Amino acid sequence: MGDLPRLAYLSRIVEQIHEGVGVADMTGQITYVNAAGAAMLGYTAEELVGQDASLLHHPDAYRSVVQLRDQASRRGSASGLVEHRRKDGTTFVAETTISQLCDDAGTPIGLVRTVRDVTAELTLLGDRQAAEQRLQAILLTMRDLVLMIGPTGEASYAPPSFSGALGYDPTALVGTNIFALVHPDDRQRAAARAAERLGEPPGVPVQPIELRLRTAAGDHLWYEAVANPMPSADGTVAELLVSLRTIHDRKQREDHLTWLARTDPLTGLANRLGLLEHLEELLHDELAQPLAVLFVDLDGFKDVNDGFGHQTGDLVLVEVGRRLGSCVRQHDLVARLGGDEFVLLLRSAPADLPTTMAERVAVAVSRPFAVAGAELILSASVGVARPEPAASPEEVLLDADRAMYRAKLRRGVDHP
Repeated sequence: MGDLPRLAYLSRIVEQIHEGVGVADMTGQITYVNAAGAAMLGYTAEELVGQDASLLHHPDAYRSVVQLRDQASRRGSASGLVEHRRKDGTTFVAETTISQLCDDAGTPIGLVRTVRDVTAELTLLGDRQAAEQRLQAILLTMRDLVLMIGPTGEASYAPPSFSGALGYDPTALVGTNIFALVHPDDRQRAAARAAERLGEPPGVPVQPIELRLRTAAGDHLWYEAVANPMPSADGTVAELLVSLRTIHDRKQREDHLTWLARTDPLTGLANRLGLLEHLEELLHDELAQPLAVLFVDLDGFKDVNDGFGHQTGDLVLVEVGRRLGSCVRQHDLVARLGGDEFVLLLRSAPADLPTTMAERVAVAVSRPFAVAGAELILSASVGVARPEPAASPEEVLLDADRAMYRAKLRRGVDHP
């Protein structure tokens, strides 16, 4: 080391390394980058210091960095293949290792990243088997599933992690069409996006898509897919490197929240929002015409709540919802708007069906309710609306509500 101070000596060593080396603080701000790293990215070191590390990636690719960073925080170090973005907007794939940097007390003060550009190796390496062996150890450290697919979806590489994630033998997947594993509702969109990606020039921002993949057990799991063109030795693009990240838990939470927002918590029927959304869909569906909407109001239900309590009243409402469900056809919808008001939405309803259904509802509601050791007798007023396709859902409900009031008046029933 001679007369050189230790810091200068270590700095000179790092500057002589051909791989990129960078340091960021715990907030992600770059505090150091060596000459090789700056040149690899097309910046000067001065331009990079003080910038956020996310500058070096497209937003979708940066999520891989965040994953590696989180792994490094837990394990001390983590490696993976990461797409980087140069100053001019072009990208390259680099073998990336992120390690914790700690002070003398062992407290983390930053992260050290080493980067080795492997784009040329991936491009020029003609022996596919040798390429897989070289990258296998790296791919095994990644949480994402990584696939190589051709223009029509045939797989040329699938990692061992496919076995644990989806239950398939990865060697058996090679040569098969991966799109066959995609849910039928997502398949066309996935194939179209792959074709678009193959035709896009380098540097075009990656747009992920969400799709479902079938497991070996027959279930479907949600994944976010990101595809990057992989040039061959002559520069043409004939394959895509596809990264699949599981989002199944998130989608299940979203689906559950969507269900809660559109469902009556007491009866499990659709609520007002669920009814209005479904009605709007059917109003624009020619195959669902003609529609019929039946507005059902329980006569004298207030006496049940006043005389037996709201808990008994809730039991009656649940039973009414069950009985109404038994009245309709499989593709019809029963909803509870609130209180003692229910709506039946009938699709492809012939002229005589609304009257028949209204009579069926009246009979169903008139059967005694055995609750609280007593038999309660209720009746129902039913109003029918025949909506035109140009009507709004709110207008249709209002028409049915008015028809229900007219039915009450004809029967001499006070409201409520």
